[in-house]
Amino acid sequence: MVVKYSRPHIRYCIGILSVLGLTGCMIIFSPQARQFVIHLIEQRVLHREVNYMDIWMNLALAYAKMGVFLILTVDFFVLLPYGKQFFRGVSTDIRSIVAGINLKLLWKPFLIISGIYLLGLFCIVRANVPYIDDMARSVEGYRYFNWSRHLSDLLSIFVHADIHVTDISPLPQLLAALLLGIASMTAVYVLNDGKITVPTLLASIPLGLSPYYLECLSFKFDAPYMALSVLASVVPFLFVRSRRAFVACSIPALLVMSMTYQASSGIYLMMAILLAYRYWNDRQSCKTVFSFLGVSLLSFCCAMSVFGGIFMLPSESYASTAMNDADALFGGAWANLHKYFLLIRNDFGMIWKIVIAVICVLFVFQKTKKSKPIAVIVSLCTLALLFVASYGIYLLLQTPLFSPRAMFGFGVFLALTSICVAERRGFFNVVAVFMLNWCLLTFAFSYGNALADQHRYAQFRTEMLLHDLSDLFPDRTREEMSVQIKGAIDFAPSVRNIARRNPVITRLTPLQLRQGDIFGYYYLLEYFNWGIQEQINDFWKQDVYVDFRTLDMPVLRDTYYHTILSDGERILVELKTHHHECTQP
Repeated sequence: MVVKYSRPHIRYCIGILSVLGLTGCMIIFSPQARQFVIHLIEQRVLHREVNYMDIWMNLALAYAKMGVFLILTVDFFVLLPYGKQFFRGVSTDIRSIVAGINLKLLWKPFLIISGIYLLGLFCIVRANVPYIDDMARSVEGYRYFNWSRHLSDLLSIFVHADIHVTDISPLPQLLAALLLGIASMTAVYVLNDGKITVPTLLASIPLGLSPYYLECLSFKFDAPYMALSVLASVVPFLFVRSRRAFVACSIPALLVMSMTYQASSGIYLMMAILLAYRYWNDRQSCKTVFSFLGVSLLSFCCAMSVFGGIFMLPSESYASTAMNDADALFGGAWANLHKYFLLIRNDFGMIWKIVIAVICVLFVFQKTKKSKPIAVIVSLCTLALLFVASYGIYLLLQTPLFSPRAMFGFGVFLALTSICVAERRGFFNVVAVFMLNWCLLTFAFSYGNALADQHRYAQFRTEMLLHDLSDLFPDRTREEMSVQIKGAIDFAPSVRNIARRNPVITRLTPLQLRQGDIFGYYYLLEYFNWGIQEQINDFWKQDVYVDFRTLDMPVLRDTYYHTILSDGERILVELKTHHHECTQP
């Protein structure tokens, strides 16, 4: 017998499940309930001790808030008449727009641009270097991605097919290249009125192969989620023909971006600014232009408010999630923008600067249907707004991150302006875009090879150090001794050579063994089975941290590469450098 359920019965079941889900989430809001659930899962299910309880408590609270938000959102679209009507209208609009996209014609552009990204990724994959926190993840297997990247945390379970992650490279990086290929193709499709040509497609290469984004591709664990954040930022613009579909796609897409990698926050703004400029240039009314900008900005602010109010976990470490106060907002943003500009200026070589300047000039003086003086002014303003937006929401933070991976918005800035320049198909336009892409591709190869060279040099220095330590302490008891590193190793000769023309290489290439770098401790103490985990945990306990340099310990060994001091229980390693023409901040 087949049982048929009527719509009232389905709504009734959804209502019951919603009440149960909301009740469960409300219970998790209680600190005692969260602590009980965490202990239950960790000790009874996973059979391990609870570590970092404060982190798990905050995560459980964030997931409870997410649960409440998702339940209420589903109930709105499923149970309420207005919500159901809006959902049906949005679904109809999205299906209509998607039906107008000839997916068969997109396979060739996708293969071309993805192939180029895979080619640029080749040397990084071949280097096979555990990049920064990859060292800790590969040793401990933890998924926690920090900085409220909850979706990255959840997706990693599916990517690694386990809650305990392991090194499955290069699979995550290959996934990242494919996602970047889709993002590039989408950006070209949107900005080129549904047309994809070879010049405009190739012009989008800086989106994924800028020096700054190469750092994102270097992470063996994080790479696909960083690429997903880029894709989520451009997908909503496929639906700009329908305002309600555009808004309905923008808010969840921006939430996806915020919970994967917030450095992409400027991409959505740049796409909106550039599309508004294109509308103005095509003689559309000012009302249409500003209406589109207003809807885009409202969607962005709404998504950021939901993320900041519900999903974001405040964090204070090497960067901050706190924004400047209202009276210091403009001054703080200007200071951050100034530092952002100076870093870019110092990172790029002269040839790159000249090519980028040529592309910007070609963008400003491109052919237009408007009056030439007005068009030049508007183009300059657009270029300035694109640059400001390229740093995204980080611009407003008290202590933003200035690592290369946080600045890849500038690469997207180059990609979007290059797409507009390449669309005109002039000889100088194509040559300028080709020169920029060639510079990026060759640097990607240099960077991958530099990673391998630096890793070999770091391994050599580590082996020399461990040989001396094992010689000095052949019968030591692991639990009785601790190690501190002071100073740093220097860069390999090939890295110093690249830095003469492209200084950004010193910010991209990790030294792997230096003072104050927790992952350098992992490399020394864990990768070669020499240390104990408690020494690494003590690194974060600044209240009990003792600087061994303040102790009067005898020198046991002094070599060309390092000096070892010890009192029998504590070991101080002073690393030596012999080249000072380039340093890592």
